[in-house]
Amino acid sequence: MSESALKYHSKKQSHNGEGADEVVIPFAEEGLYGSMPVTPNVLRLIKLNCAVLSLLLFAFPLFFGGTQVYAAMVMQILVFALTGLWILTAPSACRRVVADSISLKVLLTGMGLFFMYGVVQLTIMRFSSSAHPVLGTSSSLASWQDATTTLREIAFFSAVVFITTLTLQAKAHYAASLYRMLMLAALLVALIALGHWFYDNGKLFGVFEPEHVFISERARWPFVNSNHLGHFLLPLFFLSLAVVIVQARSFWEFKEALLSHSTRGWSHILVNKKAQSKMASLTFTLLVPLVALLAILASLSRGSWLGLSLVLLIFVFFFPRSQKLKHPHEHQATVNYRKSRHGRKKRGTISSPTFKRMLKPLTCLAAGLLVYFFLSGRGSDLLEARIEYGLLYSLDDMRWTLFNNSLPMLKDHLLLGVGLGQWRHLFPSYMDPMLAGINPVYLHSDPLQLLVESGLVGFCIFLATYLTLGWLWLKKQGSRRFRDSVITLSLIAGFSGLVLASWFDFPFRIPAITAYGAILLALTSFCYERGFGTNN
Repeated sequence: MSESALKYHSKKQSHNGEGADEVVIPFAEEGLYGSMPVTPNVLRLIKLNCAVLSLLLFAFPLFFGGTQVYAAMVMQILVFALTGLWILTAPSACRRVVADSISLKVLLTGMGLFFMYGVVQLTIMRFSSSAHPVLGTSSSLASWQDATTTLREIAFFSAVVFITTLTLQAKAHYAASLYRMLMLAALLVALIALGHWFYDNGKLFGVFEPEHVFISERARWPFVNSNHLGHFLLPLFFLSLAVVIVQARSFWEFKEALLSHSTRGWSHILVNKKAQSKMASLTFTLLVPLVALLAILASLSRGSWLGLSLVLLIFVFFFPRSQKLKHPHEHQATVNYRKSRHGRKKRGTISSPTFKRMLKPLTCLAAGLLVYFFLSGRGSDLLEARIEYGLLYSLDDMRWTLFNNSLPMLKDHLLLGVGLGQWRHLFPSYMDPMLAGINPVYLHSDPLQLLVESGLVGFCIFLATYLTLGWLWLKKQGSRRFRDSVITLSLIAGFSGLVLASWFDFPFRIPAITAYGAILLALTSFCYERGFGTNN
């Protein structure tokens, strides 16, 4: 419906005694709108959603991954204020979207239960006391500020999922637009990281200083920690890889259809304008996963490498099979050529099964050689040194000591945990004397720290939520179109890789990665439930 038609519809409703704010645009018209009833007020809120999401996608990572206090506070205030506006001014649209999205319902229910569990846990600890060697008795809650910070991060994650889902449900093409924005953000961050790699002076763009200035030989900017750069790009690599696969299949189908009506072969394809457009689009899209992969390798993050390699194997194993293309209306000359001696499939040709089996390893080998030559010289030396360090000194890594020292803490507070945000305050009493002088803020393992802080009860609530989501997403894969299956699988694989990498670091403590994880979850839910439409 056009804007003028919307104004006319509003005036007509107001003349009939109905408020203009209650005008509902028929979302089914022209296939533009999703499941929510769209009013002028909702349209304004959707524009605000798009503005906030743009800031989250492009501006937030540039502030050192959102680790600056003021940047994180501003983004949290914007997200919470926008969520409040939706709930207060458009409650019917919120209820409609939550009712229509089973994934959002599961996620909000699970995160709501976990949030309430955390509030009850911390409230009990706040008013209970324990023995203290100096004070006699003290509150069981070591730091109320860290506790509220953790609760605020949980609420921020849920709110970003909520406003992203509302945006995706408003218009059908927003999912594809968000997908392109994520790819553009991946390309931007990866180029910044590679551009700073060999010339790092401790400052972003050579000007902006983080809290602690130091020079690194690993790609890291705009993040201060190189590991977080790899974690950030990991799901975006799989996301862009899926687009390359979908575009490559689309080009192959178009090529087959074109050849079925012509005997000129590739010469006919190369002069076709649509084929040229598809090839150009595929070439430029291929740059995104390639640049992201190089940045992940240049980050020298072993956790990111592990997540990438294992999830890539899972991605290949669960990759959906596509139906064989059929051409019922082939040109008679093409049919005669295929039946002839020269047109039959031969061993070693592109159409032979042997070549198809060799295509994947050959492609991987070519990509590996490309990466090696790109990283030749100083880059290959850094990569080789990092691999050697990982093989020789991984067992001496300090994080293994942190894990080992945290296990007695988990044993002492197995059921209910030590309290959200309280690990850093209790760890010194369990710390190995060899770590004297070190005051770690995080455990370098998000899942293990979550288990220690929330206990088995809270961890089971959290785990059940995401296992339910994964089961919902995967059970429908076999009955979906090839494109939607590939995109959904890539989103699940990317998020799984991020979770796997988080076992050896703390990516979900970085606000920008938390925001991106929430956006990816909302996009996965939308793709699972509605797909990307026929024209996106």
